[in-house]
Amino acid sequence: MWMSLYNYFLRLLNLSARKCLSDDPDAHAKLIQHTCQVLKMGACLPLLDLTVEAELLGAPVEFSEHDAPSTVRRLDMIRSGELII
Repeated sequence: MWMSLYNYFLRLLNLSARKCLSDDPDAHAKLIQHTCQVLKMGACLPLLDLTVEAELLGAPVEFSEHDAPSTVRRLDMIRSGELII
């Protein structure tokens, strides 16, 4: 099973992706700071959540405790100005 470094540190710090991405910006900052310190990096990118845009377009989104949010299913293309789901 593939796991990103952020997934590893989320579990290590007993944080959830949901908490970091939607509930608690301080927890998100703690995750990034800890990751940078452990890896001895000068900078780390925050968790990216492109599902926000997908959800705004009508895609159903599923949140997991230790994984990034993901869309449940894809949206079909636009036909005659209407979004077909």
